[in-house]
Amino acid sequence: MDAKALRRLLPSNAQDAAAAKALVAMGAEEVAPLVPQLLRQMKDHKSPVAQIYCAFFAQEARRFGSEVGHALARSTLPEVRHKLLTCVLPHWPRDALVPLTGVLQMLVSHTDGFDTDLHAMRLLSEHQLCDADWLCQWLRFKKERLRTRTSLAQDIGRALKVI
Repeated sequence: MDAKALRRLLPSNAQDAAAAKALVAMGAEEVAPLVPQLLRQMKDHKSPVAQIYCAFFAQEARRFGSEVGHALARSTLPEVRHKLLTCVLPHWPRDALVPLTGVLQMLVSHTDGFDTDLHAMRLLSEHQLCDADWLCQWLRFKKERLRTRTSLAQDIGRALKVI
């Protein structure tokens, strides 16, 4: 099937689970041209479509490692990175994660509302993918930042008289 015909099979919205199931049932090789679109459709992190795609990519570590790595490095959608780091990559074996070491290390220095940095640190640590001393230095930095942010949040709460 050509890419244009495949695109017509994409889910119409984040709730279109039937279309997502039918699409992934076609198999990895058939849907390969649509992988960038499938990854972007994971942005609605609570949707059934995102859940179906997560399960699909969790099983396809060797086939789509490069595309997932590209999405982690280039996506402007923190929701997609979060889904990949929490629902897909934890299911991948170490050898499939090794090529993603660089991008995971890059994510350690980022922050967002989804704690992407900490999830990347967990994967690096669990699979021993980088220097433990380097991770410990980042962990100390992150913990201090969290203490500072907690203190700031408490100050705001006191000012608002909610704490």
